[in-house]
Amino acid sequence: MQTDEFESRAMVKLQHNPRKVLDAARRGTKRELVELANLWLNMGPELLEMDLLSVFFAHLKPTLIPTVNPNNIASGLYNTPAADRAWVCLVALTKLGNIIAPLHPQVNLAKIETQVMQGWEGIYKWCLFMFTTRVAQNGADGTGNISPDIRRSTMDVLGGVLYSLSRSEKVRQVMVETEGSLELATRLWIVEDTGPVPTSLPIPTATAALDALLTIADWNPQFPEDENDEDPQKQEETVKLEVIGIARGKRVRAMLDRVVAAAGGSATNIVGLAVSRLRTATSNNAKMHEPRTALTLDLIGHLARTPDHALRLGFLSAGMTAFMAKLAVKIGGLLEGNARPQIGLGFMNPMPNGQSQAEGLQDALIASLGFLSNTLESTDGFSWVVKAIHAGLLQAWVSAARDMHRFSSREDAEMVLELLSTLVSRYLVYKSVVTAVDGAMKKLQDDPNEVWKDWKDPQAKAVWKNFIKLALERYRVGIELKEVKKYAATCDNVKCQKVDAKNTFMKCSSCSNTLYCSRECQTVAWKEGGHKIVCKLKQQELLEGKYQSISKGDSEYFHHLSTYDARHNRPYLRSFAASKYPELASNPAALVISIDYLKVPPKFSMHPLAEHDKYAHNISPEASANAEARNDELIQRARDHPGKFAIIQSKIANGQSMQSVNSMVTGVFWEKEGWAEDADLNVEPELTLEKAVDVEGPKKKPAAGKSKIKDVTEAELQMGRMALNDFLRSMGEPPAF
Repeated sequence: MQTDEFESRAMVKLQHNPRKVLDAARRGTKRELVELANLWLNMGPELLEMDLLSVFFAHLKPTLIPTVNPNNIASGLYNTPAADRAWVCLVALTKLGNIIAPLHPQVNLAKIETQVMQGWEGIYKWCLFMFTTRVAQNGADGTGNISPDIRRSTMDVLGGVLYSLSRSEKVRQVMVETEGSLELATRLWIVEDTGPVPTSLPIPTATAALDALLTIADWNPQFPEDENDEDPQKQEETVKLEVIGIARGKRVRAMLDRVVAAAGGSATNIVGLAVSRLRTATSNNAKMHEPRTALTLDLIGHLARTPDHALRLGFLSAGMTAFMAKLAVKIGGLLEGNARPQIGLGFMNPMPNGQSQAEGLQDALIASLGFLSNTLESTDGFSWVVKAIHAGLLQAWVSAARDMHRFSSREDAEMVLELLSTLVSRYLVYKSVVTAVDGAMKKLQDDPNEVWKDWKDPQAKAVWKNFIKLALERYRVGIELKEVKKYAATCDNVKCQKVDAKNTFMKCSSCSNTLYCSRECQTVAWKEGGHKIVCKLKQQELLEGKYQSISKGDSEYFHHLSTYDARHNRPYLRSFAASKYPELASNPAALVISIDYLKVPPKFSMHPLAEHDKYAHNISPEASANAEARNDELIQRARDHPGKFAIIQSKIANGQSMQSVNSMVTGVFWEKEGWAEDADLNVEPELTLEKAVDVEGPKKKPAAGKSKIKDVTEAELQMGRMALNDFLRSMGEPPAF
């Protein structure tokens, strides 16, 4: 009651004569300074126009900081009048963020930013002084000469100041560029939960501060659609965007390096601490909605931002991919069970910060999906996509997307949409991903609540529908591949190219890969067909090993997928050839088919085999000479035997880079229209990885055979179609096959 009376009387005094209070506070009168620090937000716009900030900054000049003596620092708190006034002013600044974000309509943001940036040096140095004298002097467990209550309030206020000021992007940039600022935030975060006195604030301010300081503005560059476009202006723009992207990447990496250094140089310790706090924050469903959960998730997302940084690799090694997917499923269930109707209705079950429980859960759900969106394309990409899907990614995505019309941020909604429509969809070129999606779809179909049928957002519904159709189509490709592998193989002799059941062929005894229908064909291929060179290269690659652990099943699948898609798009490809290369249209085998699976749906184009070097994707500098020779031999073989082979070049997602898959089919690929009658042996697949490492896949692939396998394959396909159509009908969608 006394506190209420004090505040009431102080507020009346401030409203009656604000100028008098400001002048007294500027002179350092303690009573008015404390009143102003506690109550200024109630008259924020008016007082800011009266130069309120200059009052606080007058007491935060770096020249007023007492000199710290390392020999007696633990003996006292340096409670000088200047330190007391500075402390009160720091408390006042913790409120500034409330008027910056969201911006009060009557506040001049540019003026505030200018004043804060001018006073930042003093603010930072006083924060460092307070941390040194009131926090760091105690041990790792928080105990020592400093009173636990004073230590706790100091940590909360310092974190609050950094978080409050960093809500302005311009100010945040200045803060981060100050040597020691990010380090101070890191040290605060490390000790945040130490000591016998817990925080009484609704948010962990040190976590919020470090999270905010690691935030940089989003950047979505629009690169030209055609990477081979020779327009000088587009090429120049592409180079500029790449330079900007590289600079941004270096900036983020440098920030993370500073965090690691401030934590003693151990990324492992940071990962362990962050994961421990996340597990604690999410262990109690009843508290899952609290800001600590979303803030910790956000911070981990920022710490894991750089693809090959030790911090991201540490979080991946700690099992965060599966953890985040499972957490998102859990949060989605909590929203579904009792909180979803409250989203957007802040007056229902409000938390201390004015946020509803449902909004807190939604923030945590978005943050967990945001981590996955940012990290799934680490290393090879597909391994993490598979882990996330097995852990419930699709179920979590449905929970978030079907009610995303309630999201307060359109950027969050777009992130959720692109997670499925762009990121996961790109990886449906791997059999392991297709299989994982198939299993996840069955679980969703068995869900008694049928949550995947209830869509409020038409855009989310469209993304889901398109994803299902793509997944089912890729599942169908797998069914076809299963049958093709049993019944189709082709003799490697270019003068023969006989197609028959695989068990009727013999293998080369040296490379154990290439197939021949007879000894005679093997002799011809060795002496005249170039297998003598290829065989040695294949043996050498076995000695070198693979650059990446792509399974044989995945390699076979995306190789078959490229021939499948090329086959089904032959009318378009013929039209493309006639339009762009009329002189070669009558001999389409002289053109390389290019399929870009980085785009959804994939983009098809062609270019002359004679000019392949111009259009070929760069092989990584880490690739072996043998890998380069294998790739060169593949192209040269097609050139040496005009009309006998055709090349299909595919671009496939592979983490932060892409993988280029070069496949060879026989020339009759262009001669027949029925897929079961095509003798399109996939004889020489070659995989190379751009901007990362080379990946070399299996060297011999089965192909579509003669008509004797058509009935078996059609039976398998028909069974698959029936099952897939039943699934679509259960979703209220028309049959697709």
